[in-house]
Amino acid sequence: MAPHSESTRILIVDDDKGMVSTLSDILSACGYKISVAGSGHEAIHQAHTATPHAVLMDIRMPGLNGVDTFREMKRLAPDCYVIFMTAYATSELVEEARREGAVEVLPKPIDMELTLDLLSEIVSRIPLLVLDQEDEPPIELETDETLTTAKLDVQRVPSIEKAVLCFEKEPWRVVLLDLEIAKTVASELRILHELNPNVLIVAIGDIPKPQLAKSRSMISAYLPKDFETADLVDMIRLVVERRAAH
Repeated sequence: MAPHSESTRILIVDDDKGMVSTLSDILSACGYKISVAGSGHEAIHQAHTATPHAVLMDIRMPGLNGVDTFREMKRLAPDCYVIFMTAYATSELVEEARREGAVEVLPKPIDMELTLDLLSEIVSRIPLLVLDQEDEPPIELETDETLTTAKLDVQRVPSIEKAVLCFEKEPWRVVLLDLEIAKTVASELRILHELNPNVLIVAIGDIPKPQLAKSRSMISAYLPKDFETADLVDMIRLVVERRAAH
């Protein structure tokens, strides 16, 4: 997911047409690509068609409320970030929204400066997909401030099939995998490249031997098994900056 507003999709969900129009005008002027939905069902349909990077959504809407919409959208697009808007600061739905993992719940009328700051922080995050086979020891990543400061959002999947499903929902990902796995998934790695030719696949382990030749051409970089998370962060940032410059 490239961290540039001109390539970032924001979905605005509200049954108040005036609010939708105002937010659309402001965010479009900031360079974001905007889509709108007037109901929860319409928002779910849009998320299924084209995954937004972030969603601004009213928490109370006729029919499907914002929290229930969020639950369904997370199933379709796990990496989607939602900022809720509400005129009911103490409602039960607000607490549900926070429990479900909302980025923030903003009171109406919303503070646009705060909203723009939140969106800027969201779209600068980089999703990192870690492929951990269930019968192998997990790839160790530091859980301290390193990942948070680097804005890496880590998602783990237990199989290459699950990774393919993730790619079908979100085209830009960094993938971290053990070279032992790479021995057996050459054809699946090719599928990932077909879904996104710009994918960065970082292999953990020694430089591959000749028997890994089929996988080697699809792997972007290598790190030793005792790598530091900071080394991974530096590598990813370098690649992102190079791609942003083109």
